Amino acid sequence: MSAKVQASSFSNPMVLRGAALCVQAAAVKEIAGSVPEPLRAQLIQSSGQAIDAIIDEYCGTGTGSVRPSLPKDPLSPDPPTPISGTNPWAVPSPLALQLASVLVVYANTRVQSGGLQTELVKIASRLVERAFDGSRKWS
Repeated sequence: MSAKVQASSFSNPMVLRGAALCVQAAAVKEIAGSVPEPLRAQLIQSSGQAIDAIIDEYCGTGTGSVRPSLPKDPLSPDPPTPISGTNPWAVPSPLALQLASVLVVYANTRVQSGGLQTELVKIASRLVERAFDGSRKWS
């Protein structure tokens, strides 16, 4: 990945929003390990659902509840295009791949080794798998 692409990933508000949501959901899952049942099960389930929704939205499958949309071009009369629903690219969603990249860089530079770091890398892996899986139906 070139420095230009990597730098743009860290300045894209859609990618940063997704990264923040992923980190929060992964942190809740980590916290769940230190609370008693039945709260533990509820936290794990909720964080898993949040992660699934983020992955669905950023990979263009549109079954999640997170509803980001691409910024509207001020010169265009058309409304913003939702990320969810369709993947207009014949390749994996660039947003999903950028989000996965940002999560891995964050996990390896800002988080100590352990459960949170592992969870962030797992989320990034799932994003890449889903992004490539979703792009196959368009080619």
